Amino acid sequence: MKCCDLSAGMLREPLTFQRKQGTPDGMGGQIVTWQTLFTTRGHVAPLSGREALHAMQLQDTVSHRIYIRYREDLRAADRVLLRGQPLQVRAVLNLEMRNRWLELPCESGVPT
Repeated sequence: MKCCDLSAGMLREPLTFQRKQGTPDGMGGQIVTWQTLFTTRGHVAPLSGREALHAMQLQDTVSHRIYIRYREDLRAADRVLLRGQPLQVRAVLNLEMRNRWLELPCESGVPT
């Protein structure tokens, strides 16, 4: 999708972006929690789905592309909640390097 193909009217899906936060547990380890960074609306396009056998268990993954307005504070290690389902952000792409829109390839059904 090109930058000019997006419009504000396409941003229909409420999204919550989160980042991992590690807290020492007092025994040398960490307790990992997810801290909410921000909420916004975006355009979500499902791409593909597949099933695979991992460790003798059938797991399914679904790929999405999410488009949101440009922000500088996102990382590929973050996750997004789409209707309560966590999606792992795989990359943060600045469409046409114009600082107007971000394209976020995401995947569900993978460890976050």
